[in-house]
This record gives sequence, C-alpha cells and structure tokens, in this order.
Amino acid sequence: MPLETLSRIHRSPRLSEEVSAALEARILRGDHPPGSQLPTEKVFAETFGVSRAVVREAIARLKADGLIETRQGAGALGFREVDLIDPWNKMCGGFSAALGAEGDTE
Repeated sequence: MPLETLSRIHRSPRLSEEVSAALEARILRGDHPPGSQLPTEKVFAETFGVSRAVVREAIARLKADGLIETRQGAGALGFREVDLIDPWNKMCGGFSAALGAEGDTE
C-alpha cells in the first residue's frame, strides 16, 4: 500500500493534558490569583474525576510551563505572575531583558 493513501492517526489528548488545559484556563481567567494557595491534589482529583497521578502530571506540566510554582512540604501550590503582555520574554526566559541591560556598545 502506498504511503500517500495512509491517513494520519489522530491521538486523543491524555487525561493529564485535559486537566492541565482546564487548570490553565482557570489561571488565565483569574480564578486563582498569583500567590494564592490551590486546592489539594485530592480535591482536584475528585473535581475532575481522575486519579491523583493524573493531577500530579498535569501540575508538573503547568510548572514546566511556568504558570505555577510548587512549595515542597507546604502541600499547596501558588500561581506565579503570568506574563500575558510579553509572551516572547516568557519563552526566552528574560533573555531579551538581559540583552537590554548590557547597554549599547557602539
């Protein structure tokens, strides 16, 4: 069978991707202001009807994206400020700001 006749297989999103998308929407909507404590993994698991492992994976994804921070031992999460004005700066990790701080050399 020629490869041109095969169609691409569509992968449905993983549960953790759906949960992280729902949590991200809550963040961007302002349901959880920066610095506020979040419900526990158990509460999120019951809310979304998933296991705590799924919630942990979703939280890890949001942490990697820089939308939340975790506090070890506190059992709570705090949202970081979300840079909605300059997403490029967020993606570059402040690289453009660092360049600007060096000043002009000309």
